[in-house]
Amino acid sequence: MSSIDYRYHSVECENIKAAYTEHDNVDFNLNFTGRSLVCGSIRLEGEVDIFPAGGTTLNTGAQRVRVDHMIGAHAFISSCVTTFQNQGIIENATELPRYAKMVTCGTASAGDMMEAKYVCELRSSDAVISDEVLKPQCPCDVGGGTAGTTITTHQGGGFGSTTPAGADSLKISPDFSIKPVMALNNLAGSNSLLNYTTTGEIKLSFNLARNLECLYGPDAAANVSYQLKNLSVCYTSVPEQPGQQPLTLRTSLCLKSNMNSQLSNQSARVPAICDSMSVSFIRLGREISNLHNNTALEKPTNIENMKFMFNDSTSNYVTYELRNRFEILHYGIKALSQGSHNNIRGDLLGANDSFVAGLDFGQVVDLSKQKFNIQIDSQISSDDPFLVFSYYHSLVSL
Repeated sequence: MSSIDYRYHSVECENIKAAYTEHDNVDFNLNFTGRSLVCGSIRLEGEVDIFPAGGTTLNTGAQRVRVDHMIGAHAFISSCVTTFQNQGIIENATELPRYAKMVTCGTASAGDMMEAKYVCELRSSDAVISDEVLKPQCPCDVGGGTAGTTITTHQGGGFGSTTPAGADSLKISPDFSIKPVMALNNLAGSNSLLNYTTTGEIKLSFNLARNLECLYGPDAAANVSYQLKNLSVCYTSVPEQPGQQPLTLRTSLCLKSNMNSQLSNQSARVPAICDSMSVSFIRLGREISNLHNNTALEKPTNIENMKFMFNDSTSNYVTYELRNRFEILHYGIKALSQGSHNNIRGDLLGANDSFVAGLDFGQVVDLSKQKFNIQIDSQISSDDPFLVFSYYHSLVSL
């Protein structure tokens, strides 16, 4: 039986620091000379510390500071720019935490968050568990000692149990391994191999989210903060084969706008060839708040009707009208996934979360030569405006 020279790579960031905080840019250079990158294998790994009120680290106990439990450590990555040495920038993905939330709600359920592939990303099935996964824990049982005792042996008590004085020094920060929502991890075809001769060195530039973009909770102060440390990017490669086989990747372009009237018109010229688009909403007053989830998928007040207007691939003007909330949800889910498994539930909708809209075009449409229009009929007023996040899903062929 023949074997494949399958290699695992780990790369440290270019700007090494003891800790990375909000707004920091973290750059990684992927160099796999003579080999092919296995697309879909890129992961960002590291550790996180949370500070509920500035200087004190989140500890065990009743403190409730959390990230959105459906996205976990994805909450810390605001944007990602992917650059090929031979071709320049191929993707500039923004508003990634919200996009990760929309994709997750459209393709997985809260119960799925207990699977290993999600647990390693610090995701969890509900907000209560999210409170706990961000807290440092002891790597071994250290219960049963007395104050001031040097802890050197396994003394019983249980993982993460309340520990005597001296045990705090043994606690370790939560670590994570996330698969960033980016083009190189999102295949649209059968081939997954990208030759080094096609790309040259690949640069990944991650911008870290603002503190209040990712953290919230009853015990999160206005100056709540986080820091990431020991960051690295891991990926796999195989020997390069002669000639680059056709490779198609999916990417997204986010446009952000306001909605402050009952009849809202959103119009944009999108520099991309797209096959679908997705929309989510949040109240303007709840964005960047220590008391509210910044990636909540809120339902606009009494939304009744949505119209999507554009020219199709044959230049015919098309109007898709969705006449009620259920049609809007149905087509919103369809734009994110062709399956029926998702996290759109009545209880979450009642709690004003997990509402998505959108449209699968059913064809590839060049939106760079026209304006794409969305008309939304609701009961929104200028006293309670909403933010609209429109993600246009496009294809990149290499």
